[in-house]
Amino acid sequence: MPLCVFSAHAAQVATDPGDYSPLPAGIDLGILYLQSFDNDEYYVNGQRIENGPTLSADIGLLRWVHYMEIGGFIVDPQIILPFGQLKIKRGRSGN
Repeated sequence: MPLCVFSAHAAQVATDPGDYSPLPAGIDLGILYLQSFDNDEYYVNGQRIENGPTLSADIGLLRWVHYMEIGGFIVDPQIILPFGQLKIKRGRSGN
């Protein structure tokens, strides 16, 4: 009985049903993503900086998606516009 052994590199991309479900042609979507946070913990060489500055961030993405049919396939060109602001507030010690 012949025995054959093959070895090859393999790659896998995991997808789940519904990961991408195109909408009908002609649909436009406007999507807004927002995130806001404050961070006042800073470390230098493993030591926490006391009364250091606070970084405040308000970040957003404005996303526009247009569904259209090209050659029998639904495609969705997109425009993504990032925006936001960062602020640094001085620590409580006034430094």
